[in-house]
Amino acid sequence: MPQPAHPAKSQVTAPAASSEAVVGVNIFTDPDANRAAPAKVELARATEAEKQSQLDRLAGFQARHAEVAPAVLRRLKETAAGCGNVFEALMKAVRRCSLGQISEAFFEVGGQYRRNVWRCGGVAR
Repeated sequence: MPQPAHPAKSQVTAPAASSEAVVGVNIFTDPDANRAAPAKVELARATEAEKQSQLDRLAGFQARHAEVAPAVLRRLKETAAGCGNVFEALMKAVRRCSLGQISEAFFEVGGQYRRNVWRCGGVAR
């Protein structure tokens, strides 16, 4: 019989009680894993021309969808506020709206991110 790819539960470390839990970093880690320091990674920076090109493409995208984006964002906000299928509304929104527009719409509905709070219809549960 083949062995499972993951370690057995008895081989996995227990959660650390005094720190914020990060699965695979400080809780539920493989005690047999190699803990060597990662190789140094050099950061890649965009040139000013690349940055401007991306801003131009963003402006063009927003201009092409300027007529339909407000309706799509309104539907996304209504769905998120009403406990509807947010994934479906989000998949429609990403075709017409930028990440910034979508993020702002979610922020308007749900406010600032707060850990461990689940809201549905404006009621924290």
